[in-house]
Order: sequence, then C-alpha cells, then structure tokens
Amino acid sequence: MHNPLVTIAIPAYKSAFLAEAVRSAIHQDYTDIEVIVVDDCSPEDIVGIVCGFADPRIIYTRNAENLGKRSIVHNWNRCLELASGEYFVLLCDDDLLRPNMVSSMLALAKAHPECGMFHANRSILNSKGEQTKDTPWPQEESAEEFITNKFAGKRKHTITEFFYRTDYIKCEKYAVFPVGFYSDDVTVLNLCMRQGKMVSSSEELVVFRESNIHITGNDTYIDGKIRAFVQYYQYLQTTAGLKDRISREGYECILSQYLTHCDKQTIINLLPRLPKSNMMLKTIAYHLLKRHA
Repeated sequence: MHNPLVTIAIPAYKSAFLAEAVRSAIHQDYTDIEVIVVDDCSPEDIVGIVCGFADPRIIYTRNAENLGKRSIVHNWNRCLELASGEYFVLLCDDDLLRPNMVSSMLALAKAHPECGMFHANRSILNSKGEQTKDTPWPQEESAEEFITNKFAGKRKHTITEFFYRTDYIKCEKYAVFPVGFYSDDVTVLNLCMRQGKMVSSSEELVVFRESNIHITGNDTYIDGKIRAFVQYYQYLQTTAGLKDRISREGYECILSQYLTHCDKQTIINLLPRLPKSNMMLKTIAYHLLKRHA
C-alpha cells in the first residue's frame, strides 16, 4: 500500500467554512498527499460536506466520542495518530492553504534537514472577506531570538502555519491545555527549543480566518481560557530556557493578548486565580483593568 508523502489533517467540528478548507487542501500543486478529516462528533453535517468531494485522497473518520469537550487538542493529536505521511500539516477547519503551501514547505524542509518544524507566513482574512498580509517572519532565527521576539508580541501565530516531519511532532505531540488556549504556543516553543532555531518560508502560504465561531474570538470559553492562562504561566515559570527570559513587558504582552477578548468582569474574576506568590502578574492585571474603566 502506498503511503503519501504528506498528510494534511483537518480536525473538524464547525461546518461553516469546512468546504473551503478541504478545497484548499486537495488543490495543492503537490499531489502526493492524503487529506484526513477527523469529525469530532459534530452535530453539524461534516460528513455531508466531505462526501461532496469526489477525491480518493480524502479520508473521513468520526470519533467515537467528542474529544473536544475536554480540549480541542485531543482531536489534533487524534489527527496526528492517523497520519501516514512523512510530513504533516494540521489545517484548522476554517483556515486555508495556498496552492503551493505543501510544495514550498517541502523545499524548505529539504534545505534544512536538521529541522523538524517549519513555519509558513500568513495572511489574515476578516469577516468582510478582506485579506491583509501579516508581518513576515525572518527566514531563520535562533530559538533565543524567537523567544525574545515572541514575548515582545512580534511572533503571533496559529497552528495551521506549521509544517512538520511527522516523526518529529509525534514524539512531542500537541500540548494539551484547557479549550486549546495556548496549546499552539507551548507546542511551538517546545519544538523550537528542541531544534535550536526557527526556520520560515519567505512566502505567504496560509490564510488565517478571523471569526467569532472559533475559540480565540468566542467569549463562551472564558473559564477555560482563565485556567489555560494560569497553566501557561506555570509552564513559563518551570521550563528551562524560558523562566529567566521573559520580562515584565513580556508578561504584559501575554496578558494583553489574552484580555483582548475579555470584559471587565472577566478580568476581575481572573485576579484571584493568578498565583498568589507573583505580585507582578497581579499588578499587570490591575494595570490592564484600568484601561476598561
């Protein structure tokens, strides 16, 4: 049985933009791929959308239970378990890949045999259908430089932007956090520190869709986001290579990104859940709370 070189996996729960995501996957100019759609017991018609594509490279599977009720990351890792390709892409069910995403990333992987994770630059698609190119990343930077830039707010990303050697990501798997918040940050940090640098394509190859139906823009998951933030803070405080590299401004950047989608009451609820021993975080949170006054 022939195993394709590249697996594009779509963890599916939302149907609104799924057809566009699948279409962007099967229309790659590199054709030796499989497209796995993993339906996480969605109440929406995921199978009907997938069956609308007459492409034998598409594999549909439905989980026996909803893994995302604990964290959507469990379905990301289920996608990873099912992958048979040598390379792996996780495509969120509302994002898009440019037609040359796979071919360009394969060329980047060939140029950097020492690496197992690669980044693709992105455009952002807003609710009006307007696209803007995000700030491109440098083609190569050390892990230390990446960490510094990330916590200065200069390396924002989503999980769709990364291309992996499958064995490399399977050894680490996606980091599980409540509702998936910060999971992509921790996964990328772990893999970047492991390989010692970040390499990125010079091209814009991914389209990230801004939408209030995904977790980042949805206020339904506030409690999970608070728990995820506390877990993320604990991760940063206990991980070698990170604790002493994040300044007050870095933590303010993290909190600011988190609180962008929170109202005043949510910030008030967050304060007693921050680590009691760290007054710096609480001081930052109070400072940010004043902006809502």
